[in-house]
Amino acid sequence: MQKQLKLALTSLVALATMGSVGCSLEIEQTLAVDEGSALEVEAPAGSGNVGVASLEGGTVMAIDMFISYFDILFGDFEGDVSVVEILFASDGFSLLGIPTEELCVIPDPAGAGGGTFEANLFKKEATFDVAINTRAIVGSPIIGGLIPDGFAFPFNLQSTVPLSLTDMLGLLTGSGGLSVSQSFSETVDVDLGGASLPVGFSGTIALSSADAFPTSPLIDTCLELTAP
Repeated sequence: MQKQLKLALTSLVALATMGSVGCSLEIEQTLAVDEGSALEVEAPAGSGNVGVASLEGGTVMAIDMFISYFDILFGDFEGDVSVVEILFASDGFSLLGIPTEELCVIPDPAGAGGGTFEANLFKKEATFDVAINTRAIVGSPIIGGLIPDGFAFPFNLQSTVPLSLTDMLGLLTGSGGLSVSQSFSETVDVDLGGASLPVGFSGTIALSSADAFPTSPLIDTCLELTAP
């Protein structure tokens, strides 16, 4: 089976290159937040709450790769990752005793960032190293009035996941998918009308390939709140 898959992968590259030294491929993956993913929120005593906020949504990432015969020979593939779309939606938490209502995490207007992807078929693993620049917008008119542009909400995807030759072939041909998870712990400064309030976010976000970007009432509300 291993030999047959390697032959199929070689044939795919040969067909795409038509006699050149390799081929360029762009793989676009829609990754949806798995059920059960959540944010643990911690704000200073007296200014907020410690609790768990639900998390929904997903991201669309593009992986640009140039595949040569040497890549197939050594089983090592590298690519550049760009963030095409991202929306994380949460039911929020409280600040200064006021519910934030919806918490909508969207790409930073300055750019959503990107990074690298590397797959090693002999080790049967793939590594993502992607810096994702995002901002969090809240649904509360009161809190939102104090932070109309939201606050920085960095999310770095640095995850190593299992990836067999079968998985890689499915990824290249569009017949397979990925599952990644990322644990994080970040403290961000939320500027509330000139007063800086440190808020801690932690948890594990699990993402899996999906045929389409996920939808829900909460995601729809966030799309309305963050529309240009």
